[in-house]
Amino acid sequence: MIAMALACNPSLIIADEPTTALDVIMQDRVLAVIRDLQKKLGIAMIIITHDISVVAEVAEKIAIMYAGKMVEMGDIKKIFRKPSNPYTIGLMSAFPSIIGPKKELFSIPGAPPDLANPPKGCRFHPRCMYARDICKEVEPQLIEVENGHLSACHFAQEIFDGTMSTELEEEGLFDEDFMDEEELDDLSEEELA
Repeated sequence: MIAMALACNPSLIIADEPTTALDVIMQDRVLAVIRDLQKKLGIAMIIITHDISVVAEVAEKIAIMYAGKMVEMGDIKKIFRKPSNPYTIGLMSAFPSIIGPKKELFSIPGAPPDLANPPKGCRFHPRCMYARDICKEVEPQLIEVENGHLSACHFAQEIFDGTMSTELEEEGLFDEDFMDEEELDDLSEEELA
């Protein structure tokens, strides 16, 4: 697949689930090839995946979507350090840390919406731990919570600032930092280039 993608000497490659159904060893090899190609050929890549650990290894920026809508985007280190969208928080809480302390993984309750008939307002509100009345009526717009870090949530700034908490946080199931500083520092510029 990688050779076919490079045959026409593209400036952009879109890789849709490049590591799906691969064992951990093969995933690591494919990601190493992707990183090498990015460096050697100066190719831009858009990687579409449900595996947030793949994005952490090969991307500088991340855009998180839910039900066809962009919910959070920006520099990967900023978002991993301090997510400000409830879906991103749930997604990251469902992913185990290999370095950090062992903790119970979180499962986002409910099911994704029917995209033929999505809910009014925020599409995530039926499953959201922060949902209030406004979420059921008004679709949130992307706002900048810090330089280059955008989030589509009515309470993004409060979540980012830490002035709005949930039962999930109070029970210790979501730790404010998805990755600890050591893990974030391991995402060096070389790995992300």
